[in-house]
Amino acid sequence: AFGQTANGCSERPERQSPTKSGRKTMSDVNTVLSMIKEHDCKFVDLRFTDPRGKMQHVTQAIETIDEESLVEGFMFDGSSIAGWKAINESDMSLKLDLSLIHISEPTRLL
Repeated sequence: AFGQTANGCSERPERQSPTKSGRKTMSDVNTVLSMIKEHDCKFVDLRFTDPRGKMQHVTQAIETIDEESLVEGFMFDGSSIAGWKAINESDMSLKLDLSLIHISEPTRLL
């Protein structure tokens, strides 16, 4: 998790390692939930790159962000993204890398 300092420089703490099983640790989840509260975030913008290299994003209202969503991810329709999946196999889960969280100041968008 990292954000902006008063002078606009990036501030990035040491990256936390996932557990041996590859699952997110509770400290990662708790850190993100604390950051949301501390910065009074209203939305979370989930960004990813599609198979063709184009940046995509899904914005979630803060009310949809909880321990379960941070661990399990967010469901989305992959058929709406060019080159991704056919309609019959388009139920996708967007899983988060909690070590890459960034607070966008002054908008307070996580």
